[in-house]
Amino acid sequence: PVEQYVAFALAQHPEIQAARDLIEVKASRVPQAASLKDPNLGTTVYPEEVQTAAGPQQYSLNASQHIPWVGKLSQRAAIAEADVEVARAQLAAKELEVIEQVKKAYFELYFLQLACRLLLNVIAGASRYVVIVNRNVHRFGNCLEMLIKPFLTRLVVIRSNLERSVGPFLRGAARQSQ
Repeated sequence: PVEQYVAFALAQHPEIQAARDLIEVKASRVPQAASLKDPNLGTTVYPEEVQTAAGPQQYSLNASQHIPWVGKLSQRAAIAEADVEVARAQLAAKELEVIEQVKKAYFELYFLQLACRLLLNVIAGASRYVVIVNRNVHRFGNCLEMLIKPFLTRLVVIRSNLERSVGPFLRGAARQSQ
């Protein structure tokens, strides 16, 4: 079951989605960095014929292409590819962080559920041996309150943390399935 929660969190986490989009954007820049700049083509039309050594001219065409120094294009491409690799590493780090958060919350909740079950079993077993004497019942009640209160408090905190972190995703998934 924890794998399903991890897969869901990885698919729905907004920071992970943003990192994946960033990788796509940076990967699309690699071919652009490895190619020559756009060529320029220009034309000039003269209002009157211009006499040159080559003869009269009514218009002229010119074309230009910026050609970088040897190895510069491959360096730009390598830099762009390295930028993509950095983005992939950041995505992997964020995915590991989300996996850690989900697993930690899952197993903490699991532990508290087991502890509550165990505590209820202890209470049920102990209640068989309670002697109905007012003073003893009062002592037993205080003891139970001291045992139960920290567990319930921690359970409430974990539940609120889970609702805050995973709740919006679960509500979104419920809307999508309807």
